Amino acid sequence: MNTEFIVSMIGTDRSGLIKQCMQATQDLEGLWLSSRFSNLDGQLAALIKLSVAEQNVQQLQQFFSALPDLTVQFSPSCGTVNSHETTLKLNIEARDRFGLINQITERLLSLGVIITDMKCNRISVIEIGGSLLSADITLHLPAETTPEQVLNKLDNLGDNAVVNVID
Repeated sequence: MNTEFIVSMIGTDRSGLIKQCMQATQDLEGLWLSSRFSNLDGQLAALIKLSVAEQNVQQLQQFFSALPDLTVQFSPSCGTVNSHETTLKLNIEARDRFGLINQITERLLSLGVIITDMKCNRISVIEIGGSLLSADITLHLPAETTPEQVLNKLDNLGDNAVVNVID
């Protein structure tokens, strides 16, 4: 019987690290069910959902734990949240200001959504004398929440704020 769990890693990235992790999983007849990686200024943040035979779990976890310059944690896989059936992807662009990301997340969370992915970038724009926030956000909506309600909740974020649904 196979066991599913999540490996989270954060620390110094290096060439070949992900391949090394994939190879170790394959050598122990495990599967990567899904994964997400992000690199910011040479630091890696990774989430990997694995499935591996029960008899190989400890050996695979020992491999990940022994990786240098990384903090590694293991969590049981909880499966999918069934009450959040609709996925909505948004791009928000607005003149940046203090507290804008907090305002966006507060409005979203007031609808009971789950934020599954959020990538934010601030871009200096000389023409506006400040910076522009660009945020790509993926949400899982509760059954009772519609995409229109989300868009209405994000209305009036500020001067020239634009919210687009991404297909």
